[in-house]
Amino acid sequence: MLNARLEHSGKRAMNINTTLRALLLVLIFGAGWQIFAQAKNDGIIKGIALKWEAAWNRHDMKALADLVAEDVDLITVSGTWLKSRKEFEENHTRSHAIILKESVLTTKNTEVKFIKADVAVAHVEWSITGIKEPDGTPRQQQHGIFTWVLENRKGHWLIIKAQNTSVSYPPLPTGAKPETLPEKNKIKPKMIALKTGEPTELAHDAGTVRFLASSEETNGAWSLVEVKEMPGYKTNIHRHNNTDEAFYVLEGVLTAIIAGKTHELPAGSYILIPRGTPHAQGNFGKVPIKLLLTMTPGGFERSFKDRVELFKTIKPDHPDFRKMREELRIKGKHDVEFISAWETKK
Repeated sequence: MLNARLEHSGKRAMNINTTLRALLLVLIFGAGWQIFAQAKNDGIIKGIALKWEAAWNRHDMKALADLVAEDVDLITVSGTWLKSRKEFEENHTRSHAIILKESVLTTKNTEVKFIKADVAVAHVEWSITGIKEPDGTPRQQQHGIFTWVLENRKGHWLIIKAQNTSVSYPPLPTGAKPETLPEKNKIKPKMIALKTGEPTELAHDAGTVRFLASSEETNGAWSLVEVKEMPGYKTNIHRHNNTDEAFYVLEGVLTAIIAGKTHELPAGSYILIPRGTPHAQGNFGKVPIKLLLTMTPGGFERSFKDRVELFKTIKPDHPDFRKMREELRIKGKHDVEFISAWETKK
């Protein structure tokens, strides 16, 4: 009897061990397969980034559009919100026919994180050279990070949501915290007290400028200038991708076109132009206009300083003036993106 019990116990233990081994093999095999599948999909998604680069550099917008879903929801680096593959292809076809016609995209790094087995987030670091304004003027090299949400739909990974971000500012030092940064990086504006006529007006190609509060004085938080623009002066349609502009009209009538709408702004008027908004301004009257211009964050006032220095050596009617001003814009990394000429009837 005892032998029979021992034999039965032995068989039961053996069965349990066999079951545990089988279960362990299933778990190991399952985990291994999951790791293998994820590694494979990671490679596929990184391959999509390379396909994006290749299609971009061939200027093949059909191939580029094939990488996004029919119902893609994508925000471009300039803030244009595209809500379908059709809109995406049309938008990029227009851009690649003009300013991106000779552009070259380089994918610098791609990192992938899986949210689920069939959903992933990818960050694609890129740079672009060869961008030109509609008039042929070259633009400085651009850098950015593209964030994609991808989904595996019927065996094909497609970009379903995306946002492109231009990288314009250097990152904080590794490991630095706001409270441990040097004093100069903390937002503590200096005391500023100016009397009438201070500081002196400085001449530039559009009129004159007085620097009331510089970026250095506010530690980059904002800047304020008083600008006088002469009759007949007007800007091209442009945008500032990292700067909000606010105009307060002191004298005369400012004409401004903002997001396609024209505004006539007499003395006492105020208008705020959020960053990324296409706009232009000009003086179509018979007398100078005087404006207070606030820029947030500060920094763009340096473009006026460059214009003052340029005006000392060369005047706007000189054939090289436009070229030299563009060279200053690129060298100074001014936050301005030219869009098109402003055609007016005035």
